[in-house]
Amino acid sequence: MLQGPKGQDTEQMQAMVAASREGGGSDQLDVSIIMAGAKAWVASFTRVQDVMAFYHKHQDTLLRPAPSVLALVLSLVLTRTIEEVKGDMDDATVPLVGRFGHCSQELVNLLLIGKATSNCFDGQKFLGDDPSTGMLLKGVDREPLVGYLSEVEAMRYLEVGVHYKHPIHPLWVLGSPNHYTTLFSLDPTVSKLPPNVKMQNDATQAFRQFDPEQFGFVKSDNLFALLTAANLVQHFEEAKKHVVQNTQDGSIILWHDFLEFFRTKRVMERAQQAGGASAVSDAVPPRKMTLYHFDGQDPPGPSLHRFLVELSDIDQTFAQGDRYEVTLEAALQTRWPNCLITECDASVAAFASSEMESRMRSGGG
Repeated sequence: MLQGPKGQDTEQMQAMVAASREGGGSDQLDVSIIMAGAKAWVASFTRVQDVMAFYHKHQDTLLRPAPSVLALVLSLVLTRTIEEVKGDMDDATVPLVGRFGHCSQELVNLLLIGKATSNCFDGQKFLGDDPSTGMLLKGVDREPLVGYLSEVEAMRYLEVGVHYKHPIHPLWVLGSPNHYTTLFSLDPTVSKLPPNVKMQNDATQAFRQFDPEQFGFVKSDNLFALLTAANLVQHFEEAKKHVVQNTQDGSIILWHDFLEFFRTKRVMERAQQAGGASAVSDAVPPRKMTLYHFDGQDPPGPSLHRFLVELSDIDQTFAQGDRYEVTLEAALQTRWPNCLITECDASVAAFASSEMESRMRSGGG
């Protein structure tokens, strides 16, 4: 999405697009005016590489502070399509940008997972007693590249699911009541789920699709669909013998029976595939880690702080007493419960930069 607030900028963008066409960018490049009053133009590409090359070549114009944010939002919406964005949302009448320019959760999710869903929890939930007639609430349906944490969760106003808390990369957007910051680690294992926890979470996500109210059982008629959701459909005949319970009210599948069956099959699969998985994917997250927190708000000015985080078996909310407030520490404890957090020296920026360079030289980053 290209935006030119002045006539001169519009002409410049037309020339840029024409030059890109002549340079052999994308055969499918299509430029048209979509907002005549705002002088907004659309450039469509079929390959991500072409988008990256286009932005890199014209970054001085495209990434200027004034138009770049609006251009990014419009690009996201048009890439997803307006119809899909509305379909993602629980309420299609909710604006992506709220009052006073506040970013909605729908827009945050569109940025992070490519879907403008309205919630941070995993999967989907129904409001109402009957899933067939209740309102469907949509959240995060897969493990994202970049995660999300929220200080608001510490106040119990929303639920951030496992997917957002355990992204593929150790990088999180951190939401607060007034702005967003960034949390990251240089250790790729920090964002990983322990293998046993991941196994149970996968089973839970599959089972809750058919037990949204968490009653602890589902009807046996859903067995095939349940195994399909759990990627165990090849064990359908065996599952009928081990997880289906006959009762006076009909056949059901109990949660603990399904979990035991799921674990057994997953352990067998892991044993058969031993050595095939990467070291990172099977690594156990550390109990001591270094986290970096970047706040780009200006004023007071961009800042980068380093924290040492150590997991503890002691409930830290009691140690905090009445002074416990919704702070960065509280937000971190929604992801690492009962952790001990120590802020390090102010020269962290130089330290982080040198550590990143060292990792890149050694091939570890």
